[in-house]
Amino acid sequence: MDVIVTLLEGKRWVFALVVIVLLAGVGLYLWQRPVADIPEFPLDRQDPAVAKAIQEARDAVVKSPRSADAWGQLGSLLLANQVFADAAYACFLEAERLDPKNPRWPYFAAGYLVVNYGRPAEAVPLLERSVTAAEATNPPHNTPRLFLAETLLTLGRVDEADRHFQTVRETDRNNVRALFGLGRVAVVRGRWDESRAVFERCLGDPRARKRASIQLAAVCEHLGNKPAADVHSQNAERLPKDADWFDPFVREYLPLAKRNRDKYRIIDHLEAEGKFADAIERLALMANENPDDDSVHIAMGNLLGKVGRWTEAEVHLRLARKLAPQKIQPHYLLAAVLLGRAESIHAAKGDEARVNAALAESVDLAQHALKLRSDYGLAHMILGRALRQFGQREAGLKALREAAHCSPQYSENHLFLGQALAEDGNNAEARVHLQRALLFSAPDDTRAKDALDKLDAKGK
Repeated sequence: MDVIVTLLEGKRWVFALVVIVLLAGVGLYLWQRPVADIPEFPLDRQDPAVAKAIQEARDAVVKSPRSADAWGQLGSLLLANQVFADAAYACFLEAERLDPKNPRWPYFAAGYLVVNYGRPAEAVPLLERSVTAAEATNPPHNTPRLFLAETLLTLGRVDEADRHFQTVRETDRNNVRALFGLGRVAVVRGRWDESRAVFERCLGDPRARKRASIQLAAVCEHLGNKPAADVHSQNAERLPKDADWFDPFVREYLPLAKRNRDKYRIIDHLEAEGKFADAIERLALMANENPDDDSVHIAMGNLLGKVGRWTEAEVHLRLARKLAPQKIQPHYLLAAVLLGRAESIHAAKGDEARVNAALAESVDLAQHALKLRSDYGLAHMILGRALRQFGQREAGLKALREAAHCSPQYSENHLFLGQALAEDGNNAEARVHLQRALLFSAPDDTRAKDALDKLDAKGK
């Protein structure tokens, strides 16, 4: 019996040894099998900074051809600078082969197929692999699932798309991209009232307000509400392009951009995320590199004004006015900054002479902006607020009415008009505009709701 046991144990050892050898052989084969061809790049016509970065990233792949990160970095660099798209796609496929647990690489490859070639069906398997990999990350990423859901919806696979949008909403209740997707699902299913309610909830988000207005125009047509359809259609025409959906993977590669026109994409992302300090820091570097670029100073002044850094904002906007006197933004934004400074000084019970000087110049600048473009609603809004602060209440109210008329798609135009009407005792009309402001407000902006609550308290 002992002899039999010894033989069996010996066979087990032999079997285990065979398995180890086989696994080692498989591993050796996978390690030694050829990597993809490393792409060559004609760099002579590229921006020097872009060419230098591409050459360095390619050299890193040559040095470490089995490094998924090196391949992914090269592809990401090409993507950030919007050059050599085919090569970027090949880089991401190789990066995924070398590191299948990283959700970025199949996600970027899928984006190439959808955006560059319009081949969504081929992108689905890549996105499904990205979703699986993303679920294992800490924290898990919803972005691949959202992209997959949108791609499935374009392919008519509505039930699958719906499930993915709902899955995102289960973990991220305030995800506007998922909410907008569910509105599209409701449209495809002919659930018009449901879709209208969903799209109206998207109007306050700068990443969705234009696309939501377009959808609402069509939905209201189906519901037989022509006046509402016309309003939403007009709003869609007036609104600027929506900001990009927040995408943590895109956010990672955007800093690789070398040209100013590409660097603005990361500024937009940072601003959309509310990371104003980071955006200002990047813009400051761009302003130092390109001191005669009015666009950089306009962007800088705008962001500095949003965080109440009035003096710095004023410096950049005055310079922008000198560099580009024909543009409306420097005049309007400087008017807004001076109004903000005046309100700040007044709230701190500071020197009223300084308040009045700032208000007077704000009025002049807003009027100058309106000479450049008479229907610029935001300039009418600044003019109206400045005039009322200056004691010209009727003229200010008239300007605020014009702001809401010219740009009814902006929450603040209705908000300030509603507040002014309430101050003047016109509560019924104030309520109409405050309700419109609430409709277009961002979820975390409670000003319109607070003003409506005050009206309700007055009426009791």
